[in-house]
Amino acid sequence: MTTRSRIVTLVALMGFTFAGASFFYLRDRPAVMSDGDQSVPPTGQGVAPAWNRDPYQPGNMPGSPVPGAGNSARPVAASPTTASPTTYSAAAADEPAELPPIRSGDFENTRDVATYVGGGACAECHDSVHQAFLGTTHSRSLREVDLAREPPGDEVVDPVSRRKYQLVREDDEFRHRETLAPPSGESIELADFACRYVVGSGAHAVTYLVDAGDGFLAESPVTWYASKDHWELSPGFQNYNTGFARPVYTDCLFCHAGRVEAVDGNRSHSTIHALAIDCERCHGPGSLHVSKRQGELESGAGPDRTIVNPRHLSREQGEAICAQCHLDGAAEADVRGRRLRDFQPGHWLEDYRIHYGLQVPDTSMKVVGHVEQLHLSNCYRGSESLTCSTCHDAHRVPSAEARVGYYRDKCLACHTDQPCSLPEPARLDQSPQDDCASCHMPTSPTDIIHVPATHHRIGVHISDVAVARPPAAGELVPLGDISHLPKLEQDRCLGLAYLDASLKTRSPPVSEAYRVRARDLLQDVLGRGLQDPDVQTALARIYQRENPPQAIVFAESALQSPELAVDTRTQALFALSNSYLSLRQTQLAIQPLEQLTSLRRQAGDWFLLGVCRMQAGNLEAALEAARRAAEIRPDKPNFQELLAELYRLAGQEQLADEHALRAQQLKGPAEPQSPPDAPDAAASGS
Repeated sequence: MTTRSRIVTLVALMGFTFAGASFFYLRDRPAVMSDGDQSVPPTGQGVAPAWNRDPYQPGNMPGSPVPGAGNSARPVAASPTTASPTTYSAAAADEPAELPPIRSGDFENTRDVATYVGGGACAECHDSVHQAFLGTTHSRSLREVDLAREPPGDEVVDPVSRRKYQLVREDDEFRHRETLAPPSGESIELADFACRYVVGSGAHAVTYLVDAGDGFLAESPVTWYASKDHWELSPGFQNYNTGFARPVYTDCLFCHAGRVEAVDGNRSHSTIHALAIDCERCHGPGSLHVSKRQGELESGAGPDRTIVNPRHLSREQGEAICAQCHLDGAAEADVRGRRLRDFQPGHWLEDYRIHYGLQVPDTSMKVVGHVEQLHLSNCYRGSESLTCSTCHDAHRVPSAEARVGYYRDKCLACHTDQPCSLPEPARLDQSPQDDCASCHMPTSPTDIIHVPATHHRIGVHISDVAVARPPAAGELVPLGDISHLPKLEQDRCLGLAYLDASLKTRSPPVSEAYRVRARDLLQDVLGRGLQDPDVQTALARIYQRENPPQAIVFAESALQSPELAVDTRTQALFALSNSYLSLRQTQLAIQPLEQLTSLRRQAGDWFLLGVCRMQAGNLEAALEAARRAAEIRPDKPNFQELLAELYRLAGQEQLADEHALRAQQLKGPAEPQSPPDAPDAAASGS
């Protein structure tokens, strides 16, 4: 049998047909929340909608080929600004779209003239404040592994995925090892990593990050839950355990590190300049302040304007410092050409990112939902000054003994006439410590398992059980003031937010409704003259299933933009490769897949690249890609099958047999053979 014949037979036998698009190799991979991510959807949010699932999931690609689509000819589609079926707005094509400049406020270090100096420089003069700050959870949000501080070693067994984790100290390292007990045969070692970083203060839990190689970080599947005093699976791994394949992006580190930067704009590679949340995270870069205190700059009258002091900010500006991490609405969208990671204290959050809520508010408590919940409170709405810092001192926390009294005094500072509607005997019967928060800000379950949090909607709580989001599609409304943005930008952000909401909902009908809203809004924005690679990429993601040729036009147009951010480039490349594969144009899918593998650590990218290279007859390159896929997901039998066939095509029978055996071990006992008179799948072309 020729190499070409073996490939055709392999494709037929394993169900990998570009017309039917069953992609047998990844038949048991669940859908994901974002394009190609092998992470599990956040707890309580469900899987991605069918229209935006990646092509590695069985049945995710169109069931019939596009007429006339060959393996190399590019598709013909309408231009990005004339695509059907949208009816465009009557607004003029030259509608004003210029963004207002970022509002820098009155502090000098909110401008580009200031640089970061590190928390150590602040501690030289503010030692007492620094020492108090070390007692806060923010000061312990991210650190390097320290064997003396890590919890005791142990074993964790996941009965669902049949995996076992051993947490051991060895050679001055804290190692997390993963083995799999397959349905048949001996245990298989899947991974063995030394932990590098610890995420979390330990007040509730700590999670470990490992160096997965090539500059990529990955999350360990096991977490230490301090409240339960033992190890369990990390959040999200209970639903679908991907092992050490869950990537850690710069976005993930943003709210745990004092300052983190994407290397060359690639959010998959991060440089951590300050481990934990530090002084400059809330006060801004300190170079001007240091220079002034050292006498290098003149001192004027009034407040020191060389460093942001939240006391002298408006309520909106002050809350923005907290909201950059403690606000999580139903959806969000970045303002054109800007990213949240560029935000600085003293600026307005809405100059960078717009957060949206539902018209019917979500009253459940989320770990990062504090600001939204506070804004739903009558106490907040009835006050012009109540804000985060009213109750929270970022520099220190009250002791456990003083905690109840400390926060009760905060309540009584406003509620002087009628401290509580309950008579004192009834009140003390409910809370012997006379704790206002126990009734009006109860500890509630959150969207992360084992992690309760204080509910920040101040009021009368009928139940502390989290209330789920409304099942029906709701209207998205901005949670902040966006009146400073042009109408065109407001519509653009709303369209992107509906796309984000469509990916987060667990209801397929709601997801589809949001997707249609996103499509119509974004097409309308393009029709009104806005040429934006973020919008083009979003439309490519939307059209990749219903109109792959149109998705290709949008993706390629976005990829030609010099203003395209790397994270958006990743999404565009995914949509482009997915669309080419939908059209059976495997040759054209190779280049975007190769770029994807350099921008993120996803086993599915490498797998599809291996199959496409195999189709092109480049066995050596196909083997390289297949090996990388199996390294990231060593638990996937279909990856092992691909390796086995590639080694067989290359004439390396021993290696082929080894991987075929591993695939069989991972799958379990072989299924009974079909009767002799059953139709042959390869011969029938099914």
